[in-house]
Amino acid sequence: ALLATVAALASGPDSAAESTVCIVAGAILVGVSSGTDASARAHHSPLHEWFDANRSAAGPVLVRGRLREDATLTGNGVLLTLDVREIEPCDTDGHGSSARGPCAMRGGARLSVIGTLAQRAMGEWRAGRELLVAASLREPTVYRNPGMPDERRALARRGVALVSSVKSAAMIDVVSR
Repeated sequence: ALLATVAALASGPDSAAESTVCIVAGAILVGVSSGTDASARAHHSPLHEWFDANRSAAGPVLVRGRLREDATLTGNGVLLTLDVREIEPCDTDGHGSSARGPCAMRGGARLSVIGTLAQRAMGEWRAGRELLVAASLREPTVYRNPGMPDERRALARRGVALVSSVKSAAMIDVVSR
């Protein structure tokens, strides 16, 4: 953008068309650069990086986060979208032991809550409320069928890095309203 502005100014007042082309080309380059950076940040959130570093950790983790929107009833249960704020355990070394206590985290997670308690409890799961959930996180499924949209990319554009199925509403506590 700076180079395009300098070129436009250097070409003088006689060449308005060349100046316009340089400024438009600079604006396009700034837009492409900004979009590429935003896409890279969306696909590599801190939550996703934590998951990549701890793939060998089996079992559920405690996830604390704020609900982005009210719970949604689906055919298979209730859907929750969380802005994750903390995760416990933080990390796992190669020997199966884990760091104690929660660590700050940032990223989105979509949780599917199944079971008969989920429909009764969904009135408590409103946007802005903070939840503590025991969940086994995973990456969204990638369908490699031609013509089928990539759900992982679509979720990443919405700020959702990981998904999980929660077996019961009993595994979810409302921490604050």
